[in-house]
Amino acid sequence: MTARACPDDNLGKFLVMSERRLNNGQHIFQPYLGCREFPAFVEPATGPAQAVAETREMGWMLYDMEYERDRRPRFFKVQLEDGVMRVLAWEEAVTG
Repeated sequence: MTARACPDDNLGKFLVMSERRLNNGQHIFQPYLGCREFPAFVEPATGPAQAVAETREMGWMLYDMEYERDRRPRFFKVQLEDGVMRVLAWEEAVTG
């Protein structure tokens, strides 16, 4: 909870609200992968979470656009390790 929380706010209230919005496909912003041109579609899980036991090189992924310097893209090399993708810090991303 943040300092802006009202006295009647509680975690249960927000959990119920989040689950309802997820079940109805409602988002404040459409989720996306890297940039808005690659929308992500989310849905409720149907069972327990299972890790993907896969390790491989995934190639380059768009990190973000660097608007302060001529709108240049920043990329990072994606490595999947036992199903986990580590997102680098902004400073570690490569400018294209």
